[in-house]
Amino acid sequence: MSEFTDFEALATYEELLEKARRSRIVYVGDYHALDKYQQFQARLLEDLADRPVLLAIEMFYGRNQRALDDWMTGRIDDEQLRRRVRYKLEWGYSWEQYLGVLEVARRNRIPVFCVDCAPRNDLRYIRRRDTAVAAKIADILARHPEQTLVVSFGESHLADRHLPAKVRRHFPDGGLGSELTILQNIDEIYWKLACSGAEDARQVKLSENVYCVLNATPFEKYEAYRRQLEIWKAQDQEDQQLDLTSTVYNLINTIVDFIRIDRYSYCLTRESACLEFFVDAYPEVYSRDEFDVFESLLETSRFTRTQVRDVLNHAMRQGSCYVPRVNAIFVGKFSLVHGAEEAAHFVNFALKRQRYQNYRPEPLEPADEFYLSVLEEALGYFGSKLIDPRRNHLVESPVLGSGGLDRATRRLLGVTSRQLAWMRRFVVAHKKMELDYGRMRKVPGVITDGVSSRGRTFTILTHELGYLLGEQLYRGYLDGALSRREISRLFRVRFEDEGRPLAAYLDLAERAGRLEAVGAAAEAAAR
Repeated sequence: MSEFTDFEALATYEELLEKARRSRIVYVGDYHALDKYQQFQARLLEDLADRPVLLAIEMFYGRNQRALDDWMTGRIDDEQLRRRVRYKLEWGYSWEQYLGVLEVARRNRIPVFCVDCAPRNDLRYIRRRDTAVAAKIADILARHPEQTLVVSFGESHLADRHLPAKVRRHFPDGGLGSELTILQNIDEIYWKLACSGAEDARQVKLSENVYCVLNATPFEKYEAYRRQLEIWKAQDQEDQQLDLTSTVYNLINTIVDFIRIDRYSYCLTRESACLEFFVDAYPEVYSRDEFDVFESLLETSRFTRTQVRDVLNHAMRQGSCYVPRVNAIFVGKFSLVHGAEEAAHFVNFALKRQRYQNYRPEPLEPADEFYLSVLEEALGYFGSKLIDPRRNHLVESPVLGSGGLDRATRRLLGVTSRQLAWMRRFVVAHKKMELDYGRMRKVPGVITDGVSSRGRTFTILTHELGYLLGEQLYRGYLDGALSRREISRLFRVRFEDEGRPLAAYLDLAERAGRLEAVGAAAEAAAR
């Protein structure tokens, strides 16, 4: 670190510790590949634990907070935490050393906050990343004014003009209070001490609020990193399970970019209070090989056995499933369009602040629940069209198809040939109703029966109407009937709070423009 090339005086650990006790925020430099850095962090944290103290860490993304909280409270074990945060893929350094720091925090009941955000390896985003991290640190300090916050972060981020300066901007007129930065094993300081005959020094004071701890030689540092590179290189890629997290996140990023949201600064709020930045809200992603982990997540999240079975069955039938209550996506059989659907569902629920909660606290009328589900499916389908515009539900629909489904497909969907024929009649009648609704004296019985349906019938019918509406929305956007701003609003608005979802559905279907092929295709299939 070129900013720190000289020291003022030798110091003791007790002096450094006392300075930390009097500080509002303590930055501790981390060199990820060398275990002595994490060992010092664990020691410092243990010695500060007799006073109110908090810990903010770089090793986990903000989106990992739920998994870490589950581990801190004993709801999941070490291996479950490691798998849920994708430790090997996202961080990759020694698990045991960082686990030691977390164990000190858990044993002493020190709250731990995940503050980093992706991407770590793209220098184009480093300023936005540091800005987002600084905002999270400032928020922690504001919410805990009487506690000392220890921030463990890579040493390259701790030059005064970087992360510390960005945090300071949130507290004008000196409102932050006292700061302390503890660096470790700066090369220039090591050699200067060695040349002056003070090679045995273990702590030095660089300036009034900056200290350096020396517990390793420069050779030891860089040899540790060289070994880490060899470990990464030697890992057998064939033994690693397929991880779809990055793929799903890229799909989310594409949808977010389309609706023009800056994921590093867009704040998800509740009652006007900022909860987190959008980038910190990204879901956990599980593949087919992690079925057991996903099932365990549902079971530890107070789902009943029946609910767990229903979610898993839905995931296996549809190929993928987003579960807002645990903010997780399960991908049983990956396809780009279905992955994009789940990504769009996440964006929809996140922007409407409907993750981690019973997003329908009060039972809805059957018609409202039906059309609300249709609207959600429409936005999911629209998101998939952004990824693959060639998708066409008029062609791929199992209900509108000109022929019947084979026995295996009907068994997978859980429907009979007779039920499938009835569903076709429902779609035909519904698309006709959309054109004549204002003049109709009575809604056809097949429609009222479908709207009040439950179980597999409800799921298939809401998928069908939702996908068709999504197709209309996409074509309406291309034709200029709907603007990008209007589409963005659809991802944010809670339809149930703005009137009847049926009215919203009919309005969108009319504004987006009629799908001329729907009626003809459905009628031909019904004959």
